[in-house]
Parts: sequence; structure tokens; C-alpha cells
Amino acid sequence: MIDLIKKRPDITTKELANSLKISYERVEYNLAEMQKSGVINREGSKKGF
Repeated sequence: MIDLIKKRPDITTKELANSLKISYERVEYNLAEMQKSGVINREGSKKGF
């Protein structure tokens, strides 16, 4: 997931879910956990990272 975000900072959660073949909810959960731990930081709109 992090590699996809690094390659495409504007990727959406829906695109992440489709690329990783996991549910949208699982992507949202994983992103929230990574934000809490400081691994990623959301910038700008909710469309990308």
C-alpha cells in the first residue's frame, strides 16, 4: 500500500482497494492506522496522500 501511495500520491482509497484486491473499508482502516502511527500524512483534500 505504501509503495502505491509513493508512486501515486494522488491515488484514491477506491483505487487502492482495487489495486490491492481488498475492501474499501480495509483500506480506510489501514490508512487510519498508518496515519496514527505517523507512517503517512494526508495532505490537501481527501482524494490523495
